[in-house]
Amino acid sequence: MIKFKLILFVFYFAIVGFALSPKNADTSKNSDILLSKQFDDLNTYLQGKSPDEKIYIYVGSAQHSQSTAFMNDVLLTNQKLLQINPNFKSIILSNEINFRSLRYPFATLENLNKTFNVLSEISTKYKLTLVTLISTHGNVDILSVNINHSYYQPVKSDNILNWLNSLSQDSSKTILISACYSGSFIEPLRQSNTIILTASAKDRSSFGCHPRDKNTYFIQELFSPDFDMKVDWLGNFVLTEKRIVLLEKKERLSPSSNPQILVPDEFKNIPIFNLLN
Repeated sequence: MIKFKLILFVFYFAIVGFALSPKNADTSKNSDILLSKQFDDLNTYLQGKSPDEKIYIYVGSAQHSQSTAFMNDVLLTNQKLLQINPNFKSIILSNEINFRSLRYPFATLENLNKTFNVLSEISTKYKLTLVTLISTHGNVDILSVNINHSYYQPVKSDNILNWLNSLSQDSSKTILISACYSGSFIEPLRQSNTIILTASAKDRSSFGCHPRDKNTYFIQELFSPDFDMKVDWLGNFVLTEKRIVLLEKKERLSPSSNPQILVPDEFKNIPIFNLLN
């Protein structure tokens, strides 16, 4: 009887796990429908906008299913951006699995490519201000894509660089990466119109990504109640870094994650509220 129950248990999770993955045709189709709906909502918003109007778009990608912290990061960032500017429109991708249905399209390289193809077209018609967050487990030049315990093609710096280069030159871009070794993305992505914040140095782990964690430490502390939209990104980052150091010491985590930031000269000393409005 025990052996029979074990077989049923394994069979159940094998079926459920397969059903809620891109490997299943129906689930993959549902993911495509959810992504298309977000694109349709964005196109509806753009109708009637004139070419000289600024368009504010947020792309949040929670790429690993083994912790809800990544999805919570995406939602927290979305909430904060809407507080700064209610005109932000969101494209949200997630690999969080609830074993019943998809809430969001899968956060895969393919779907991110589709998303930035749409954004590229938009940037030729409107003045685009873009904020992108990728939250996941990582390694040097690797941002993992994991769906229900299966790994898919990761996101690398070349992918992100291609996305950034596909946007018009006058687009304003802010990239947030919350992952281990995410500092390895700064130099490959360095551009005059791109602000980059990462959860760690290129040779360090970051923290807050266990299944029990609500948010990664980086996003949790960056968008803490002390976040000040009247201060620039660098000012908020300095305080964020201090809070993370204290939290890591409290939890006896070593070595420190050593978050990184790159702010091009043209964006220095500009309050976040002004930059995103």
